[in-house]
Amino acid sequence: MAPLLHIDVPWLLQRHEEVMPEQPAISDFSGLVAAVARHRVDPPRLGVDPDPAWRAAALLHTIALLRPLPASNARFAAATAVAYMHASGKASTRRTGR
Repeated sequence: MAPLLHIDVPWLLQRHEEVMPEQPAISDFSGLVAAVARHRVDPPRLGVDPDPAWRAAALLHTIALLRPLPASNARFAAATAVAYMHASGKASTRRTGR
């Protein structure tokens, strides 16, 4: 199994600057701290190995739910999840067609 990528709040702040430079600053840093903490937790079921997709989903869900930005939290959450998958070497692929 490949080593897991654990991010921190500065990593999230860098993603915010890259993805949303026109957006206002973070309004609730505790939401970012919670997202970092949650993505580091192993899934709470025996026999389930944590993987980048689970951790990316935890980031997406926590950021979208806790809304650390004044606006555009869903966009930031999605961009963060995609960036995490890419940084983990498991870049998401976009399906097109029917």
